[in-house]
Amino acid sequence: MLFILRKITAISLGLFLLFSCKESKKTLSKDSKTIENHSLKIEKKEDFIIFESLLVKENIQIAKYNNIVFSDNGAKFKRDKESYIHIPKIDIDLNKEFNISFWFKFNDEFGPKPPALFVYKNKYSSPSNSPFYVFLPAKRVSGVIGDQMLFAENYNSRQGYSRKYYDSFQLSPGTFYFLSINKKDSILQIYVNSELYSEYDNLIYSKQKGEEIYLGAFPHDSEFKNPFEGSIKGLKIYSRALMENEIVNLYNSEPNLE
Repeated sequence: MLFILRKITAISLGLFLLFSCKESKKTLSKDSKTIENHSLKIEKKEDFIIFESLLVKENIQIAKYNNIVFSDNGAKFKRDKESYIHIPKIDIDLNKEFNISFWFKFNDEFGPKPPALFVYKNKYSSPSNSPFYVFLPAKRVSGVIGDQMLFAENYNSRQGYSRKYYDSFQLSPGTFYFLSINKKDSILQIYVNSELYSEYDNLIYSKQKGEEIYLGAFPHDSEFKNPFEGSIKGLKIYSRALMENEIVNLYNSEPNLE
């Protein structure tokens, strides 16, 4: 296990959260490693929450991988394996500026429910009511803030899908996309591959306080619901909004994913 930990460490400390255990592709083995139950550490520094796979400092919160396969292309999730990444005790103030960015690729096989990418929740949360939840309905990027459905007319699911939702393009399976979610002032922007994908205003940000993050599934009623099949790489969470050129730079920093 120590050998595996060393193989997936050595991540840059300066800018970002990294789940993919990458440094330089020149130094990584192409062999995948499966981690059933593995802990990492998190620290806050300036504008960033920085993810570490090396135990560098004391008193840093613990995160856990479950049934995750690592390779040069990031953390791979299997829908039938209860795959997820859990980051406990994270404080993201949704009423202030923030940015959440990562790469993802989904497989063609979808379950009966739209797969979960990013879940910020507390013990009272559900897929229809959570502080912040990002998922893939019909191969589009959408989400939930509190009980507001970003895909719905007036954010109300009873009013059906909105024109904005239908106008957003469908993503293709087997392709890596860079997702950057930017909240500045009262506007929530979703960028895909550094281009504006959708934009939302007049949102009421949840008074619920999130407590933890899950990637790849939504835990609810003792089950891991809406499982994701695919890969996630390079999660970065900022406590401020990013400028568009910063989003472009993040996108251009990882040009060779397959």
